[in-house]
Amino acid sequence: MADTGADHDVVVAGGGLAGTFAAIAAAREGARTLLIERYGFLGGMATLVPVTLFMQYHVMTRDGRIRELVKGLFGETVRRLKAAGMMLDRPFAFDDIALRGVLDDMTGEAGVEVRLHTVLAGAVVRKGRVASVICAGKSGLRDLRARIFIDATGDGDLAHHAGVAYDVGGEEGRTQPMTPTFLLGGVDAARLPPRSDINRRLQDAFDRRESPIFALGFWRTPHPDLVLVNAGYVAGRNALDEADLSRAEVEGRRLVRGIVEALRRFVPGFESCYAARLGAQIGVRETRHLRGQYTLSEADVLGGRHFEDGIARCAFEIDVHPPGPDRPKRNTPLPPGVFYEIPYRCLLPARGPANLLVACRALSATHEAHASLRIMPTMSSVGEAAGLAAVRALALGGDARRVDGVALKCDLLLRGIMGEPEG
Repeated sequence: MADTGADHDVVVAGGGLAGTFAAIAAAREGARTLLIERYGFLGGMATLVPVTLFMQYHVMTRDGRIRELVKGLFGETVRRLKAAGMMLDRPFAFDDIALRGVLDDMTGEAGVEVRLHTVLAGAVVRKGRVASVICAGKSGLRDLRARIFIDATGDGDLAHHAGVAYDVGGEEGRTQPMTPTFLLGGVDAARLPPRSDINRRLQDAFDRRESPIFALGFWRTPHPDLVLVNAGYVAGRNALDEADLSRAEVEGRRLVRGIVEALRRFVPGFESCYAARLGAQIGVRETRHLRGQYTLSEADVLGGRHFEDGIARCAFEIDVHPPGPDRPKRNTPLPPGVFYEIPYRCLLPARGPANLLVACRALSATHEAHASLRIMPTMSSVGEAAGLAAVRALALGGDARRVDGVALKCDLLLRGIMGEPEG
């Protein structure tokens, strides 16, 4: 196994939006930053699945104005996409290929070293610190050392390899189902019936016991003949087991074929439709939840709780997709004008390496709270904050636990990264 030496200050595992923005934030502050990603492009769920829609990142303030809760690098990305004509104002739909290019540009401009086609395979922990991560690639195994590590894998893979404690899913370890989101081409948008009618026709065409469609989501994209389809559920599979995940991939593709066939046969406007782009992997909503220094709860979310060390803001509903047909879908919106914050402590293991931050949907939260915060805009804020925290930790002996979360929040607010304060 090749030993690369301590060539970097910060290593970020996972090139989704959270990981990419963590790496950019650290590099812009002068840290020697390496970003590793298993696929051939950045963007994570946005470009991989592809989920080409940003969920709610706004809130209505007390004076009736709509304010953005997520700015910073996410806002910069949105501006670049809109300038290229590759993102809509409503819905917040974007072109995934264009996003890949924007993220390439932003990481390059910041001086981030990006290694694609690099799979995280393990971690070495010595004396209470992550000493290195073991990665596999075309050139073999590599031992990558750094002073600070950020887990942005989504599933908390680095934390798992480092021996950090975590929980999986909600009750009885059951997780939200997976979904094979895809882009549908050849759609005559002018002739489409209401979404409720589309779902009724599809449900009539399917036997729920064989293909649990439930309700499909359809959204416009920047391209007139392309529609984003949230294609039902693949439930009861374990996304942390490669054999079970393989079966989920096959089931998901089979589900997509059935949906496209049913749309062509039974729904006006879809007679010539086809699956224009299916993701490189199925969409995974939930797996691990870190046992952190603080665990964000449902009460925190619905109560709009703010924290002295709050480093990200969110107003999205608690959106729990059922783990199986025996459970209903749950949508619980926050009260009007209410948003909550995610404390820095949710990124820190309660027990574990001092130089590890978990900056992805695997951060410390309950099953219900996770169902709100897991959306891409919120994770973008978490990632950027983690990148800035990592740089602060470098000056504290590489100990992320010593970073002053209150001071970090003040910095995020002063820079306009976390969004505007109440008012």
